[in-house]
Amino acid sequence: MTKNRHLVSRRQWKKWSEQARAVFNETYELMLDQALINAHPKAAHRLSDEHWVTVAWNAAFIAAGAVEHFNRA
Repeated sequence: MTKNRHLVSRRQWKKWSEQARAVFNETYELMLDQALINAHPKAAHRLSDEHWVTVAWNAAFIAAGAVEHFNRA
């Protein structure tokens, strides 16, 4: 069973398959390192860590949803 390491709501966590849960955790953890995902080397600025966490969370949530979508197709 995949652990809910990043406090996704229980309601949502229960809706996702084990695969989607694992994708959420992996995506979120990898994306926390903003340096790995540079928009462009000449970008004017980086987002604050507080804002980047939100971007990482949203991307992981979308990735988990995509897994669910493709599993149903």
